[in-house]
Amino acid sequence: MKQIKTKQLEWGWLVYGVILLSILLGACAKPTAQIALVEPVIEKSGYEKFDLKNCETPLGDLHEPVAEYFNVKQEITITDQATLVASGASYQLSANEKENLASQIEAAYQKEYAAAQTTLEEQQFVVPKDRAANFSISWRTQLYKSTLYFKVKGEAYTLEYQYSLTIPEIGERTIAICGG
Repeated sequence: MKQIKTKQLEWGWLVYGVILLSILLGACAKPTAQIALVEPVIEKSGYEKFDLKNCETPLGDLHEPVAEYFNVKQEITITDQATLVASGASYQLSANEKENLASQIEAAYQKEYAAAQTTLEEQQFVVPKDRAANFSISWRTQLYKSTLYFKVKGEAYTLEYQYSLTIPEIGERTIAICGG
C-alpha cells in the first residue's frame, strides 16, 4: 500500500512538472513570421580604389581572392512598433521579439545572401609579376522592402521591414610598373 502511494505521488509530480513546463514554454514562445519576399531595388551605393602590389613575388602573377579583402554586407531594419491587423492599434515590440523577427528575415533571404557571397568568392584580383595594380570597386546595394505578418497571444500583427545586401563589384584595373 505504501509503495502504491509513492508511485502515485511520483506520477503526480511528473504530471505537474510537464504542465508547468508547457506553461513556461508557451509564455516564452517566439512569434513566427510570414515574410512577404519581394524583388530588390538595385542602386549603386559607393565607389573606392584598391591597390595591390606584386613587386617582390618571384613566382609570377599574383592571384588574390576578392573575398579576402571585401565581403557582402547585410543589414536588417524593422520598426519598433507593429500594427494590429484587426484594429490598427500599435504594438510595441520587445527587444527579444524584434531580434527574433530580424533573424527570421535573415533566414528568409539566406538564398540571396549565399548567391552574392558565392559570386564574390569566385572572383580574384590578378596582378602581373613586377607590377602594381589599382582596382576600382563599386558597391551595389540590393534593397528589399516589404511587410511581415506575425501573431502574439493569438492576435495578428503586421510590420514593415527592410533587408539590404551591399555587394562589392570589381571594375577597371590599372597596371603600373613597381617603383615607377
